[in-house]
Amino acid sequence: MKNPLRKRLLYVFFAGFLILASCSGEESGSTDEGGTEVGNPPSNIRLIKGQISSLSNINQCIATKVKFVDSSGQSSSISVGSDCTFSTNLNEGDAKTMTFFEEETLLAIMTFNHHREMFESNILIVSHGVEPIDFGQIQFTGTKGRAALEPAYQNDQDGDGIVDFDDEDDDNDGTPDVDERDCDFDGFFYANDLDNSSCEAAGDIGDVPLQPGEDWILEVLPRNQAKFVSIDQPVKVRANCVVDPTSLSRAYFSVGDSKGGHITCNLSLSSSGREVICNHDNFLANMYHTATVEGLDCADHDGGIRSVTWHFTTAVPSD
Repeated sequence: MKNPLRKRLLYVFFAGFLILASCSGEESGSTDEGGTEVGNPPSNIRLIKGQISSLSNINQCIATKVKFVDSSGQSSSISVGSDCTFSTNLNEGDAKTMTFFEEETLLAIMTFNHHREMFESNILIVSHGVEPIDFGQIQFTGTKGRAALEPAYQNDQDGDGIVDFDDEDDDNDGTPDVDERDCDFDGFFYANDLDNSSCEAAGDIGDVPLQPGEDWILEVLPRNQAKFVSIDQPVKVRANCVVDPTSLSRAYFSVGDSKGGHITCNLSLSSSGREVICNHDNFLANMYHTATVEGLDCADHDGGIRSVTWHFTTAVPSD
């Protein structure tokens, strides 16, 4: 004869096990809900850790807090320990900006290199990996934070055994990394962008259909709506084709501030021919800027490159 009490206890135990399993891996105090890869919630978490320099004369950490923000604006913060180290768990698939504060004063924004042919990025990407992501010692130079150990050398997003920095197609979606688009130019590429409305229509830029034969800009620097931008930051755009060098002389490359001033651009091409670089005298500090690029052409076929306009704000001068 079966024991009904035993059967009931088994049901209770199994239900409790499911509840515990569903709660495991949540980050305490975090406002994040899952990873940022669109339509592909992460199933694993990774520990990230690093160490911040200290002020040797008073043995005090330069920063006291690290803040993480995803493309939808959801944020979480962790404290820096008394030994100037920090660590936290993030989901595989997360993509977040990472900033350092001394109490409530913004000190620096982390800058990463994801690929040798792409612009430097302020976005930390947490991909698959067996070991924790270890930044090592983090150094601050002006408004930028740099890790001794790049995360892209510790990530393998598609699990093919090639680290992301060396992998020509990190996510194995058939589009090489260098041809992926940052549709709203905020630094979060489409697969990692929660605010991706301007990418909804395939082949469109900013929801405006491309004309036949029209090419486009893949990414810009500084990023759209970036804050705390260094006053000597070069302005760059990277196209989906090799740019016709003769089009530089007739292109309109304008960077103006909210007071009506404009910088003078000395335009040049990168060695790949896909990046147009505006070298300039320093921006005004703590100022909202608008950049517009139009009139560029591809070198290997007819048709212009879609014009772009974006905005950024320069950093407050340090004391």
